[in-house]
Amino acid sequence: MVKPRPVRKAIIWGCITTFSLAIMIAVGSRDLARFDAALVAYTFATLFATFGITYRYTMWLQRPPTAMYWKRGWQMFFKPQRLLTNTRNL
Repeated sequence: MVKPRPVRKAIIWGCITTFSLAIMIAVGSRDLARFDAALVAYTFATLFATFGITYRYTMWLQRPPTAMYWKRGWQMFFKPQRLLTNTRNL
């Protein structure tokens, strides 16, 4: 079964962010040498949640009205006369 393009794109982004987080966990715990075994369930739950949130957010951003608001929002953020104020507020 071939998945529609927006679904494939969301799955790819979900996998990228989940894999990146897993790499950061491994590096941060010195190749899991300093990793507490009691945190394994929380780690997998966090990885699963990361995939889910990224998937839903990517799907949401692909909707035409949301994509327009996203694009216009960044255009407003990077306006030269407001950039310093926006960066400070961020």
